Amino acid sequence: MVQLEKTLGDDRISVNDDGFSLHFLEAGTHKLDFASADAVLDIFMGSTEGKATYRSAVETPENTHAQSFSFLPASMAQGAHFVRSGPSVLMIFEPKKLRVTPAAKIISAIEEPIWNYIDTGMTGAGILVKEFLESPSHTPKTSEKSFVRDLLSIRLMQISQLKAEKHSNSSARPMQKALEFIDAQEGHKLSLEEIASVAGMSPYHFARVFRSTFGVGAKRYVLLRRIERAQELIAKTDQSLAEIAYSVGFSSQSHMTSVFSNLAGRTPASFRETRKVEE
Repeated sequence: MVQLEKTLGDDRISVNDDGFSLHFLEAGTHKLDFASADAVLDIFMGSTEGKATYRSAVETPENTHAQSFSFLPASMAQGAHFVRSGPSVLMIFEPKKLRVTPAAKIISAIEEPIWNYIDTGMTGAGILVKEFLESPSHTPKTSEKSFVRDLLSIRLMQISQLKAEKHSNSSARPMQKALEFIDAQEGHKLSLEEIASVAGMSPYHFARVFRSTFGVGAKRYVLLRRIERAQELIAKTDQSLAEIAYSVGFSSQSHMTSVFSNLAGRTPASFRETRKVEE
């Protein structure tokens, strides 16, 4: 049975699980120690430059760009000292302790550090994690934690893949084209055949390559993106749940509720109610 620990404080909120932990840090000064086998994803959501001094096996930049993230593969970071003007989200992995999950495969496959990379998708994912951790009235379920873990992991793999393609001679970028197509078709029903066609592959071959690349099936990825978008609309608009369901590509509110509950650990109505309590 997975044991969860949630600690609420003035400036730091954490959720721990086997093999990884999520942390939200308010603006200010923080010191952290990492195990030698940890991989660290650091999302800085401040609007002005901050600082992060890592004790690391590789040379690290001291300044942190606004709205950027950095990633240190396992065994590279021993600790960190943050002095920042805005909030941060940390996701700390120990890949060998993770079960066979998308997160484990993705984090293990990335060998090069990523510094000060600005990506609105990663920042948006960080905001969702912040809201997940800040909820004072909700005890996170295993499925909800798996949702935010897989969301961050897939974002990280997308960016790592894109960086690698920029340094290669390949112009096809089939997987990146598929991801861009999925995002551009928000609110529309998508078949595996349609997505595979954009990537220039047969559905069977595309499904194998997608899962091998991102550690998660294409259909699950589409659902993760829909639930991510639904959470944003629930949190930031007054649209009805039925309107949101249709706008993000579900056939009905009940369909969205079923998928939302399965992936995010609670119903859309419960998520909206939690947001109202926080405000």
